[in-house]
Amino acid sequence: MNSNAPFARRIAVTVSAIWAAVLFLTGLDLDYDLRRLLAYVPSLVGFAVVVFDLWLWKIPGVSKITGRPRIYGTWQAKLTPNANSRIPERGNWGPIIGAMVIEQTFWTMSIRFHTDQSSSSSTTAALAADSESKQSRSLYFTYANKARQEHNERSYPHHGTTLLQVTGLDPQILEGSYWTDRLTAGDITLTLVDRRVDRSASEAVRLAQQ
Repeated sequence: MNSNAPFARRIAVTVSAIWAAVLFLTGLDLDYDLRRLLAYVPSLVGFAVVVFDLWLWKIPGVSKITGRPRIYGTWQAKLTPNANSRIPERGNWGPIIGAMVIEQTFWTMSIRFHTDQSSSSSTTAALAADSESKQSRSLYFTYANKARQEHNERSYPHHGTTLLQVTGLDPQILEGSYWTDRLTAGDITLTLVDRRVDRSASEAVRLAQQ
């Protein structure tokens, strides 16, 4: 589901082709300085790819060119289970307020969701293009949830899937739905708190609940 993988492969193929062409056109009898320069080319390209993946793509102008939305940061998450959810006795019918932390590079993404009772971590995550709108993306991720020790008896580990609509390159609100293998489902709304991703679970939850 990673639509950016072909882009990365095209970069690698293009650079390799250029490097091979330079070697061919200059012949095998290269002087010392040129051989040194060509030896550094793969390393420089690799360094440039890493810089782009981690930082460069986040610059607004570059982000606009690539069309990659910036959704990294700490978000306040509001979950509202629907009436048909099979929530156990003494379970929380919500709204459930927690913190979602999204770590993002150009090609990768990981998501953590924390409440005062449990934590979840994504197992897969991807942004997919919307065929009906050039301004929208669909963020899909699956996750594994584990409750805190004190809540283990009524909240068993489970897995789920979330789908969020991402509109624009710098969205402040994301909306969508979630489903779990405990036969619960509902709506989810994310509101951006800030761009930090280095908070502890308890600190992120405390900030989201303010």
